[in-house]
Amino acid sequence: MNKDQPLPSILSLAGRRPLMMSMAATILLLLACPPLGWWPLAWVALVPLVAVIKTPRFESAHPWRSIWFSGWVFWGLQVYYVPMPHPALWVAWLLLFSYLSIYPLLFVWISRKMVHGLGCPALLAAPIVMTAMEWVRAHALSGFGFVMLSNSQYEVPLLLQVCDLFGAYGLTFLMTLFAAGVCVALCGQRLGGLAVSGLVLAFVLGYGFFKLDSIEQATGSEMHVAIVQGNIDTRFPATEAEMREYGQQLFREYLNLQKEWMQEQAGPAPELFVWPEGKYPVPYVLPGGDEDDASIRENFRTFHSMLYAGEEARFNQEDSALPLMIVGATTFDPEKDKQYNSALLVGEKGKVLGAYHKMELVPFGEFVPFSKWFPLLGKITPVGNGIDRGTQPVAFNINGNIAMPIVCFESASTHHVRESVAYLRSSGKEPDFLVNITDDGWFYGQTALDQHLACNVIRAVENRKPLFVAANTGLSAMIQSSGEIISMGPRRNSEVLDRTLELKTSPSLYATVGDWPVILMTLLCVLAVLLPARKQAVVAAATDTQD
Repeated sequence: MNKDQPLPSILSLAGRRPLMMSMAATILLLLACPPLGWWPLAWVALVPLVAVIKTPRFESAHPWRSIWFSGWVFWGLQVYYVPMPHPALWVAWLLLFSYLSIYPLLFVWISRKMVHGLGCPALLAAPIVMTAMEWVRAHALSGFGFVMLSNSQYEVPLLLQVCDLFGAYGLTFLMTLFAAGVCVALCGQRLGGLAVSGLVLAFVLGYGFFKLDSIEQATGSEMHVAIVQGNIDTRFPATEAEMREYGQQLFREYLNLQKEWMQEQAGPAPELFVWPEGKYPVPYVLPGGDEDDASIRENFRTFHSMLYAGEEARFNQEDSALPLMIVGATTFDPEKDKQYNSALLVGEKGKVLGAYHKMELVPFGEFVPFSKWFPLLGKITPVGNGIDRGTQPVAFNINGNIAMPIVCFESASTHHVRESVAYLRSSGKEPDFLVNITDDGWFYGQTALDQHLACNVIRAVENRKPLFVAANTGLSAMIQSSGEIISMGPRRNSEVLDRTLELKTSPSLYATVGDWPVILMTLLCVLAVLLPARKQAVVAAATDTQD
């Protein structure tokens, strides 16, 4: 576009008022995300930022500061709940959202370099860069997979089906492409822009109808599952005695909740009970310990037997074994001097039949970055020295069906879940369903619960596996492989979800191909940054550098 030619009004506004345009995008995204969840707005939320990308020149004195500030506001409000459990986490909150605010800035800067420096159409540049930034964010510095653009659609299964092609990233790409088409239409290329947006929407809807119908026609084995959701907010007791009391309180609530529910049920017992992360109060010691460790194991079995006290006659009368349990507990390996956050498969008399140790740890929640070099950091934070990482996925056999456990925010990691499923598939133990145990009591019922549930819904679609979520304080759920939430627990309340679910699965291209498409997009962004700008490209360097 000739610099003397009048700009379309939206581009002129973007050049003169980048703060207003970037804040408009921020407001639309905030409205589209929980707690309001006005999900249609997410499809057009990036239109103002695409205009900022397309405008050939800034007339504002500080455009980059304005764009960064809008991202700072967005992420500060999105992760406002981080410091709730402990005062020391205020620092973690400030560091987290300040770091995340870099990504909107990078999105606009790299996209503008591709458009104005290399002559790439904004229609392609914006979705490529947006998708690449989400992939980088999901991997860098332990990764942060919450609040992807695609996650805003988790309550609409029809729109989620494309996630089995290229994961959550594929839906983000299409949503950004839709917004870019709308922006192009507003810039005067009405037919071309609307055609692109229309084709995107037609593809997403058409594929969604096709996949939902095929999953509806699919069959699978049935499993009767009961998810026990208690309601105890996370606390950090000051003394060891208070810590023991807190642990006993946790166990008593879950013990009483399950026993009361069992006494009220007249029908067949579930095949599987699922408890959330960390709710078994006695640590389990891995094989190879001494006599003291053996006594700890015996205590563990004693707690387990309390669950079924008085129920033996009922189970014997029904000619069935005691239900299996997946529970969250701390485990120790005395030979390696390691401590894990684990999911355990527990059988009759408390015998541990399988153990999975969490592999993806949460900074400031399960470990403190750089604490090995600066021990003081471990002393002033509630997690101390933290825990150790597990090394590989594990398959649990539940009466012939294979379950793959996921602990806490591992379900927010697209690549971790996909790679874990692929690992078990390659070893001949492909999961029939996934189980996420988590303690979301850290967040006192705030929007982190919705954000985490959104991640679980999309993991089910990406891998085409039913997924059970057991979450302390909510939101527990039973999710079909289509992304449909079959049953959901309350927010910050107690309940037992009881359901027989047909374990329907179907092929997933994403499960086979993985992240290679978005990795290529990320490499394109790197090249765009490194390559020199084309001389004939319209570059507003003089005005852009006023900041």
